[in-house]
Amino acid sequence: MLVAQRVKICVEPLLYHGVLLGPSVPGLPRFTVDVVLSAIEKKPPGFLKYAVKHLFPAFDKQSDSGPQTASYLDAILEACTGITSLVAWSRLNDSLTTLASLDSFRRLTIDLREVFETNPRIVSPTPCSETSRISRS
Repeated sequence: MLVAQRVKICVEPLLYHGVLLGPSVPGLPRFTVDVVLSAIEKKPPGFLKYAVKHLFPAFDKQSDSGPQTASYLDAILEACTGITSLVAWSRLNDSLTTLASLDSFRRLTIDLREVFETNPRIVSPTPCSETSRISRS
């Protein structure tokens, strides 16, 4: 039993190295939101911070929409602060402020249409004071 426990300690972080949330993809392990939230509660503090390096929240827009899914994603991002890459194709706007707390964050892949369609500052930016001053000269 002691050998099995030591193997579990060594192997378990590898299981959480890349977390795919959502529909199953052949050849990739799939996690449900419930499994990850349960791991947040049951695993030692800092486990997910050091274990999860790649997060792929692949939620289906029709079945997983709403503020509840966004709060789940925020909770997961707050627990997995050691993420180096995030691939999110839907509903990331609500979690953009949480991304600032990620320690080792290096790569972000998102659908830019969601950012441009929902952010009024990007769609119709206001002129910068520097630009106004330069044009008057």
